[in-house]
Amino acid sequence: MTRSPDAWRARLFPVELPLDWAAGAVCDAYLALGELSEQARASLEMTPRPDGWLRVSLPTGTADETAHLMSALGELLEEAAAPRYLMSRQACVQATRTSPMLTVWYPVPADLARRRDRADVFHITWTRWAGPCELVYLHNAPEATRELATTTVSLDREAHVDRGAARCCGRSDGRGMRHPIAPQ
Repeated sequence: MTRSPDAWRARLFPVELPLDWAAGAVCDAYLALGELSEQARASLEMTPRPDGWLRVSLPTGTADETAHLMSALGELLEEAAAPRYLMSRQACVQATRTSPMLTVWYPVPADLARRRDRADVFHITWTRWAGPCELVYLHNAPEATRELATTTVSLDREAHVDRGAARCCGRSDGRGMRHPIAPQ
């Protein structure tokens, strides 16, 4: 398989948020806030399942730690009803040198958006995982930015990305989250 010399742009700035980036940013935020133990953070696993899903889990985490992670991941990967903050990320739709970089917006999980200091911690960890970004408080944002809160998946639709590949399902046993493996 021959790849374009510019294919690195699409790999470094994928339209679809990689699950390991999302899980890493959320775990690191809870670790920095003292709400996740280092042992639980180190145990973060993404295990491929035979049915084509990735199972996200914290094998050594407590039930509360796992619940926080799964809830935050669900809110981050799905459209949130009324997010307080949005976090941006740059994405490249095509693997060409002239392809423009687009901004994709994600809701900051409600638990991490309770107060500005918590949102700032998530901003720091998100930047570490997803690259340079902007944290926007929606109540002070211009109207155009507030509209983004309800259209965070528009870029996925424009790029004809299967939205099902970015969905996750919480498990009733509280042991993890399943996420479809994106097609290559």
